[in-house]
Amino acid sequence: MKKNVLSLITNLLIVICLGIAIFSSYQIFSYEIGVRKSKKENNHVSSIIDDTAPTDSSGKKWSFNKDSWNALKAQNSEFVGYLRFDSGLVSEPLVLPVNNDYYLTHSFLDSYDEAGTPFVDYIDSLTDTNITIYGHYVYADTTRMFSPLTLLTKQENYQANKTFKVYWENSIDTYQVTYVYYFKVADYATYDYTQRDFSSKSEFDNFISHPQGNNEIDTEGQISYGDKFITLQTCVRYNDAKRLLVLARRVSSEAYPATTTK
Repeated sequence: MKKNVLSLITNLLIVICLGIAIFSSYQIFSYEIGVRKSKKENNHVSSIIDDTAPTDSSGKKWSFNKDSWNALKAQNSEFVGYLRFDSGLVSEPLVLPVNNDYYLTHSFLDSYDEAGTPFVDYIDSLTDTNITIYGHYVYADTTRMFSPLTLLTKQENYQANKTFKVYWENSIDTYQVTYVYYFKVADYATYDYTQRDFSSKSEFDNFISHPQGNNEIDTEGQISYGDKFITLQTCVRYNDAKRLLVLARRVSSEAYPATTTK
């Protein structure tokens, strides 16, 4: 009797172990398929930009232009801009969705992707004083989406990564990172970092005092009343109670250059 029970337990454990092994193999296989698909889509987006990079009248080649913008818009009707750090730290298309859920799990080309796509808060207008943009911290690949923003919490990484551009529909806007800080999710009840506009200087001063007082590093300049700025938000690794926020002031805005064919 004891031998039968022992044999039954042994067989049950074998079945459980096999089940775990099969499930794990399936998860790994699915992840690898997802990574390959995601890389293929990223390469497609990059190829669109490369294929629409003519030279201007002086012979200078631009890496992104109005043709690039139009070509990406044709791929996704919710595309509104391309964000690229001058250092290459982050380089991603941006969408403005009808809600803040869809692009948490979908790629720019509309396929399922747990890495998602960086997106502007759906309630925002691109003319707002503060535009909030969300992007995932990707645990499995810290080079993707907004994961590299974590590097900005280290002083030694600031100078090389302090500026980025957003290629909007009708302008190329340059932004300078001004505040980098960790935000406690519990504080959202009393402080809204996504506030879009400010009716007075005192209201703005009250808003900006929070990032000023919590800045992780020494940055250049400050955001003043009347400035346009962007808030980049991503998660913090192994800490669901916090978010990493990067506020960047718009320092210039220029039109797309006149271009000629290649």
